[in-house]
Amino acid sequence: MDEFSAEQLAQLDNELQQIKYALLQRFPQLDLSYVMPMGERVILHYGDQVADRSSLRKIFATNQGYYGLATPLEEVSPGRFRPAINSRLFWEDVPFGLVILKNMAEMLGNFPTPRIDFMIRWHQQFMDKNYLMEDGQLNPALLGETGAPNRYGVHNALDLVKTSLPREMLDYVAPRSRL
Repeated sequence: MDEFSAEQLAQLDNELQQIKYALLQRFPQLDLSYVMPMGERVILHYGDQVADRSSLRKIFATNQGYYGLATPLEEVSPGRFRPAINSRLFWEDVPFGLVILKNMAEMLGNFPTPRIDFMIRWHQQFMDKNYLMEDGQLNPALLGETGAPNRYGVHNALDLVKTSLPREMLDYVAPRSRL
């Protein structure tokens, strides 16, 4: 992994953390402790297999659990490659990853997700799909092909978390901060 790729992952991770904090602002009773920053999560799961923990790039580069794993590529002309469009990086990670996060951000106030948007747009150009429309909103006509909560009739933050909270916590209102 190079520095550019690590920076892209870090920006995506920052937006995931923003979604987490938006959920916790509304529902502080949720336990989202395992939705931790990417570097911490990799270290938690791989422990001593990560030799250098000084940066996200080095965490990925020195993680023995990732040795031998490479981005699937296809040769488009002699010596020129692009990501393999038929790989899971496109057909799973976009509709069942990035689109879910984008839909959650829409439900939590439609706050900006520039890196998620960029990644969806970049991938969809190769997929012959238009998950994200020009106005920056998800395309409702394609949500049925994704794992987006809206596909399952979940259209607001309360419906999103209902199944994760005990019944007695659903009406809990966090005290306002005095700061």
